[in-house]
Amino acid sequence: MGSPVATENIATQLKKPASGTSILRSSLIEKGLIYSPAYGKIAFTVPGMKDYLSRAGL
Repeated sequence: MGSPVATENIATQLKKPASGTSILRSSLIEKGLIYSPAYGKIAFTVPGMKDYLSRAGL
């Protein structure tokens, strides 16, 4: 499992308000790609996904 990241940091990277990411967050949780280990935090369920997305420029 990946290291938790603040949802606020993700919103900043996407140039959206934190509230603007809630639908995407819910969708990714529903699909089993991320989980929320603590309030305001998310982490990938797939090992190495963060590195893969970084290499892909996403």
